[in-house]
Amino acid sequence: MFSRFLSSVHLAVLVVVLSVVGRVAGLPQPVEGAPQAPTADELIRAAETGELVIVPGEGLPSLESLGLTSRDIVVRTLERLDALKQAEEANRDANSTSLTRRYTPTCNWSTTMAFYKSWFCYDYLHSIGSTTCAVPSGGSRFCHSVSGSDDVAWWGNVNGVSYTQSSW
Repeated sequence: MFSRFLSSVHLAVLVVVLSVVGRVAGLPQPVEGAPQAPTADELIRAAETGELVIVPGEGLPSLESLGLTSRDIVVRTLERLDALKQAEEANRDANSTSLTRRYTPTCNWSTTMAFYKSWFCYDYLHSIGSTTCAVPSGGSRFCHSVSGSDDVAWWGNVNGVSYTQSSW
């Protein structure tokens, strides 16, 4: 009888422990904010020292052939982002009822994306201008960043065509 009482006590303790653990696990957990983006000066310095490099994809013109450096791309991108931010703020001030963005740019399973690095690739691709280049049918990585963390890449394909080239 004592063993039956003891097993009842063990069962009761187990139920209480599981109940408490379940409640603790259900408590809201602190949310880590998105990592802070580097400052403009830090990005420019990283591009100057080679810690941040914009790399064109295979078959696309090199930065050198376009008369550019990674620093040039970074500076141009930061100027573009600053102009966009100023335009957005001016629009918001003029239109106080406008919608407000309440999201963090993400890509692939809620991983925070360093959107400014994707703009670096955009500015590289925009810099190609009317330069003729070719992309294989299987697709190509058009551009990617190399900085050691939060790197991005732009990929694309030509919709099954065996090979294509174009110029702007």
